[in-house]
Amino acid sequence: MGLSGISPIDRIRSTWLCGRTGRMIDADAVARKWYNLHVKHGNLSRRFFDDPLLENRIGAIGEIAFGTKYDVMKYWLGLEERPYGDDKDFDIPGLGTFDVKTAQKNPIWLLAKAGKAKCDFYVLVRYFSDQDVRILGWEYGANLAKVKPEDKGGKGIMSHFIKTSELLPMSILADMIEAALRKPELKVQLSLPFLSKKGGDP
Repeated sequence: MGLSGISPIDRIRSTWLCGRTGRMIDADAVARKWYNLHVKHGNLSRRFFDDPLLENRIGAIGEIAFGTKYDVMKYWLGLEERPYGDDKDFDIPGLGTFDVKTAQKNPIWLLAKAGKAKCDFYVLVRYFSDQDVRILGWEYGANLAKVKPEDKGGKGIMSHFIKTSELLPMSILADMIEAALRKPELKVQLSLPFLSKKGGDP
């Protein structure tokens, strides 16, 4: 499947209103909070960038772009104390957990570090600037986890991977999110044809 499902470029700010707390949150403050928390607990993972804060900052902006566009910021976990990892970015009732991956350069792959593809959904975002972000597509975590890890980023970091050109269109995920938000007490039925299209369990 191609990229026909690319969402329009979303305009965001590096400072935003948190749907959970009602406070203004800055991307730089979030990046430093994440970094300091991981350093404190001795579990800072290998970075894709030389600047140890840059990956966190870009990641925070990608998450807020996704959360704002699909009106799920109140389910964002980015401000919680998670010293042993932030592999879950959103937990949407009736649907599941989300990991939003954000890339600064044109991403060829959606990547999840080896052994950490544990969320229900993975979303790929491209960062151009604080005001310019594009949500590219998504994949089920069950499919991503089945891919044998390789070093696709050239940094010696082993990752599960799926080509960006094979990601599912955001229109499908948007419908699933909308259904879950309407009736969060009901579990949204996953789209079985898409689960099985790459050899997933029926």
